[in-house]
Amino acid sequence: MKSALLAFLIALACASTGYAADRALIVGVEKYRDPRAPDTPGCEADARAMEQLIKSVYKFAEVKVLINEEATASNIERWFRSWLIAGTRPGDRVFFFYAGHGSQIADDNGDERKEDGKDETLAPFDV
Repeated sequence: MKSALLAFLIALACASTGYAADRALIVGVEKYRDPRAPDTPGCEADARAMEQLIKSVYKFAEVKVLINEEATASNIERWFRSWLIAGTRPGDRVFFFYAGHGSQIADDNGDERKEDGKDETLAPFDV
């Protein structure tokens, strides 16, 4: 009886971990729509290298990569919300990587230190 219970618990543990998923969203913006935004050489290569690393070393099977014109604000937000977050269950691993320009804007909700007073932003392709 004890061995049957132990076998059942082991099978249950194995089955529950078998359903865990790993999702990664990787964004690389090297060239921007607006010609006033300078290129960020190497960001596409960085995103592709991160994709290979997350797949080979960390064994992520589900990786979504958005490069340049695919990396619009609406696309990044859509994939982040609907796939990376909404598609994830407890026990899953989630990874987000961004290579490209960033910026700062005035703090809009008072959560920043007084010395800084700014929120940090990502700059999508259509910034």
